[in-house]
Amino acid sequence: MKFCNAFRSFRAVVFSIVFAAALFVLVPSFATEPVTPGADVSGFMQGTSTLLDFVIEKATVAGDRFLLLSQALGNVRQDFSSFFARLSASGFSLENTLIRILIWLSVGALAELLFRRVANRFRIGSRAGLFNNHLVRSVLDLLGIVIFATIGGWSLLMSSKSDPAAQTMIITYLTALLATRLIALLLRIPLAPHEPQMRIVALKDGDARRLYGNIVLIAALAFFFTSTSMLFESGGLSEGATLIFALSFRLFVAALVIVTCFRNRATIASILGRDPSGRIRGTGWRSFASVWHWFAIIYVCLSWFVTSVLLLLGQPKAGLDAIFTIIILMALVVICLIIDDWAAHADTRDREKLAEEVAASRAIAPSSFDATDSFPQFFSKLGQSAATLIVFFALFRLWSGPWDGLVDPRAKRVGLALVQFAATLMIAYVLWHLVVISSNRILLRAATPRDGAEGLKAVQRDRIATLLPFIRSVMLATIATIATLIGLSAIGVNVVPLLAGAGVIGLAFGMGSQALVRDIVSGVFFLIDDAFRVGELVDVGTVTGTIERAGIRSLQIRHYLGALHTVPFGEIHTIANHSRQWIAAEMEFRLPLDTDTDLLQKTFADYSDKLLADPEHGPRLVAPLNYCGIVRIEDHAMIIRVIYKCIPGEQFTLRHVVQDGVHKMLDEIGVSLAIREFRLLGGPDGVEIDEAE
Repeated sequence: MKFCNAFRSFRAVVFSIVFAAALFVLVPSFATEPVTPGADVSGFMQGTSTLLDFVIEKATVAGDRFLLLSQALGNVRQDFSSFFARLSASGFSLENTLIRILIWLSVGALAELLFRRVANRFRIGSRAGLFNNHLVRSVLDLLGIVIFATIGGWSLLMSSKSDPAAQTMIITYLTALLATRLIALLLRIPLAPHEPQMRIVALKDGDARRLYGNIVLIAALAFFFTSTSMLFESGGLSEGATLIFALSFRLFVAALVIVTCFRNRATIASILGRDPSGRIRGTGWRSFASVWHWFAIIYVCLSWFVTSVLLLLGQPKAGLDAIFTIIILMALVVICLIIDDWAAHADTRDREKLAEEVAASRAIAPSSFDATDSFPQFFSKLGQSAATLIVFFALFRLWSGPWDGLVDPRAKRVGLALVQFAATLMIAYVLWHLVVISSNRILLRAATPRDGAEGLKAVQRDRIATLLPFIRSVMLATIATIATLIGLSAIGVNVVPLLAGAGVIGLAFGMGSQALVRDIVSGVFFLIDDAFRVGELVDVGTVTGTIERAGIRSLQIRHYLGALHTVPFGEIHTIANHSRQWIAAEMEFRLPLDTDTDLLQKTFADYSDKLLADPEHGPRLVAPLNYCGIVRIEDHAMIIRVIYKCIPGEQFTLRHVVQDGVHKMLDEIGVSLAIREFRLLGGPDGVEIDEAE
């Protein structure tokens, strides 16, 4: 089971990676030409062919440039020497600039330290709650960074105003430093490496510190090397040397990320598998937690390869885009975890509230209640899907710069068609789950008896339980059909011939399946006529029992012995419903021929009033007992009949009550039941022998 779950997660993630990679290539900008509604498949295939040609062409160009770089490795040292010589000749002094940076940043760090000492007096205690503590501490830390940047950074820039080269260097590295510190600030919120009482995730102190230190180190190195590469490019270093430096540091950082993933695989797996309260997350998260490091390694390798190709194609900003891509993906995982935790707590409250409504009834099995989907679960999936889609669009926008001008417009149309197709599937997914969850919850509530739900309310509840499954099936089939047609139309398939062909096939299918059509049409009219409802006792001629399900073409009836009968609607000619309004039951009693009938009539009237006034059995009757008098006379007894009308389903319980009550009533007036007699004629002298039974 774990292997299957892991395989499903792997398949989903691989599909997402491939789909995202395709969209990175195909949709570099949102200002693309729209797909013509009447476009055919040939245009789509032509765009796909153009895309493949583009990939092959650019891969060939990148390979040729890489070969040229390998041949230029011997000149790298000379290029760097010439670069620094030109800087020195222009009046730039690296030693003086570093000393100036060290002095002013130390001043800024000292000012920030003083601010933190003062701010510690205003930190709120643990009674204020974890959220308020994190909010206050984050604001104070952010103010500390602002003070550091203002006093140290601004003063440093002003001191190097006369040296443009030094000022460019300071701005670049100061930006990288502030970006690294902001990442560290965000990481301290969940990890809290030095304050265990403030930690959100359930990690040990050593694991939290190691994970925090590794991520900050990788971010610092990535920003430093990227900034250095940008400085070399803007400073006039040769293109070959700049590319060699960029490719080398990107390889080093990628290897460092892979090592970090392996070192912290158990730590991050515990974050993905359990929430801060210790709750075990769903199967998908647990499966992803066991293999997340492989996905991360695959992504790092793909990112390194794609970015290296872009650098070889003359797109120097690809390295910085790769860094922001990793940050955005990490933010996506955090957002999805937050949504999952919210949904878990909301789902618990929702189920507890719903359980209170069904606690007084045993009509719903606990397994059915637990298996019912909830709206928090649906909104969790919807929120995670929407967040993923938004992140993908943000990444498209981020990567539009490097790919802009490299992709043929016909290939862009393919990407836009795929985006429309994906949007159609997502909308269909939302509508499908809305219909399923809403119908399941309505059915669950309809199957729950409530106090006072008599008369019209009970009828409406049974009516919903009968019609809703049929309506849900129709709606789901409609959603699937429309989504399929729109999806095919989005990728350029002309659906008009498909609709015409479907009409012809449907006509042929209808003529060849007349029995099926008859069953469906008969079922529709039975449901419209309200001939039966789920839970009612009916007799359809061939079987008698309780209706358990009304499908599209058949009715499932449970016999009182347990057999489940499936009866097609087309084979039902008449339906005898024993569960509407009231039902009558009759009982017969044998009394002696000399019984006073006038006394019987008066006694039965008194017993009827007494039974109606009974608090337990009286509400089950819908009318007084009907004493019919003598219905026939036999040789030694007269037969009287009593008829009572009651709520459907209560006749079996009342039969025993009426039987016992009549016997007690007859004993009180001194009337006994007649004993069945028979006479034997015979004997040696023809003597008659009377026998009583």
